[in-house]
Amino acid sequence: MPVNLYCWRCEMVVPMLTDQEWGHLQLEVDNMRLSRQQGLLALCKGYERLTGFQESNPSAVFHHVASQYGPPCATCGKPLRTGKASFCAACGESVQ
Repeated sequence: MPVNLYCWRCEMVVPMLTDQEWGHLQLEVDNMRLSRQQGLLALCKGYERLTGFQESNPSAVFHHVASQYGPPCATCGKPLRTGKASFCAACGESVQ
């Protein structure tokens, strides 16, 4: 079940996939043996099937995986870009 998190690239809250969901989706698309463009469209369709969120930008699906993000910022509550972030991309607060 996807968790909703703020995506700093999209600048909005979106459903994030688990590593297991992401791996399954990648394998499913790879097994279809599609052209690159068809594969990217299939990735968007699979993301929508798993999350209920219609995403038209295939590049966005690649970074809608919860484990890629760090913990929530102590100041604004939005997730840090990574687990090793030194500042919050959303509010600029330094991370200790």
